[in-house]
Amino acid sequence: MITKEHIRKLAETHIAGTGIFLVEVRLSSTGRITVLIDRHEGVTIDDCSALSRYIHNELGEEAEDYELNVSSPGLDMPLLVIEQYRKNEGRMVEVIATDGTRE
Repeated sequence: MITKEHIRKLAETHIAGTGIFLVEVRLSSTGRITVLIDRHEGVTIDDCSALSRYIHNELGEEAEDYELNVSSPGLDMPLLVIEQYRKNEGRMVEVIATDGTRE
């Protein structure tokens, strides 16, 4: 069975020492695995495809039907990890409070 923690460990093993950081791992009940990565200089399609291939190969026979998506977080996504805040130091950001007000 595929777990969020297992995918997280696979991703962290592959990206260690590359400057890429893991933002989020999501698993849906329908078998969709989403891995979000970033880097201070931004990530490339090659970065995403290399991680996708690595995870796919490591899951091998243990995996049931699943759909794997590896990408960078979009501009409309909230900042989730401290590295994203560091990446955006000095940039203008829009803050939307939990009550929906914008600052």
